[in-house]
Amino acid sequence: MIDGIREIDATGDELFTRAVGLYLEHAPRAIARLEDLVQSGAAPGDCASAAHALKSLSRNAGANLVGDLAGAMELQCEESGTLPTPDSIDHLRRMLEQTNTALSALARREAA
Repeated sequence: MIDGIREIDATGDELFTRAVGLYLEHAPRAIARLEDLVQSGAAPGDCASAAHALKSLSRNAGANLVGDLAGAMELQCEESGTLPTPDSIDHLRRMLEQTNTALSALARREAA
């Protein structure tokens, strides 16, 4: 996805930087929603939907590790009917923070 955005971005309209900015804005909110659902003991289907949203958002932004982790949580909710553990949410959050740091640096380089 990132390479595709870069190709489009060659026109100089800063699409890549904007796409990264949107991910940096929305991905933490998606994790917060998932975490809130887990902490409140929500239905597994609700958690699966929240994990699916984060998975899609992440994969579309090229954040495949975060997407894969969210996808695993989605499957866990759907297949076993259990919620992710607080530890798995913490791990997901740490991976998102690392991903966001890398994407931010990449966006700064692209913008320069």
